[in-house]
Amino acid sequence: MSEFTYSPPDEKLFLQALKTKVKNDDMLSSILNKVRHITIDSTGQYSRRRWNEYIGSISLCVGLSEIEDMDDKIHGRILEICNSLMPSNCGIYLEEVNIVPDYGDSLTNFIEDALTSEDELIQSSISINISDEVIEKGKDLSHVYNLLFIIENTLREYIERKLSEKFGENCYEQATIPIAVRNTVSTRMEQEKLNKWIRVRSESWIYYLDFIELGYIIKNNWPIFQKYFPSQEWIMVKMDELYKCRNLIAHNSSIGSHEIDVLKINFQSILKQIGNLNQ
Repeated sequence: MSEFTYSPPDEKLFLQALKTKVKNDDMLSSILNKVRHITIDSTGQYSRRRWNEYIGSISLCVGLSEIEDMDDKIHGRILEICNSLMPSNCGIYLEEVNIVPDYGDSLTNFIEDALTSEDELIQSSISINISDEVIEKGKDLSHVYNLLFIIENTLREYIERKLSEKFGENCYEQATIPIAVRNTVSTRMEQEKLNKWIRVRSESWIYYLDFIELGYIIKNNWPIFQKYFPSQEWIMVKMDELYKCRNLIAHNSSIGSHEIDVLKINFQSILKQIGNLNQ
């Protein structure tokens, strides 16, 4: 019988230990000092190294402007050090380092504050009782809305940047964009002008696209994006899976751990491909 706990170590303490471990290595120390926080996850798949040991991954959360500084070449060294710091009874062997963007806690705090104030407002001024279950689920899923915001807007920035590098400021006019998508963008812009009480999304056309339409832009401009992904099918399958989970969230449906894992894993896989935006 396994004596593994399968519980990752305290992530805040682990990051401190990791930074201390590399303090004499100027390059690694400089890189890891940019890491704001980490997450350690288990895949639930056996590593085949030790009996009943699981494979795991560690995600290093850094600012958007610092993602490009995280070179894949140092991942192996970081993994080696991380595994040396993992408790022997943990039962998780790290096989992957993921670099993910951190937008900070501002959005999460905003959502939590909004939930709290909305709950107080309703309970005090309207004779409607919201169930504790609904309120708690909303609070529990606040980080999922945060994750979705990060996923969508990271992909928007990436797509717009690559099209701008190819076509310049007039990328919207020169890029291959389906007529139906162009019509949708125009319609949404016009509607937003009429409904002045609704905040304008952005001056950029990219923010008027639905998530699935971002995939169409990649597909229709494949010569620009093909060097970043293993194949067109690879990225389109991941975009489709993200889109399905995104729809559940957008329609305020409760989602489970499986859907959350799909969001995280697919986004991390895409980030690994586009992590170096200067390449």
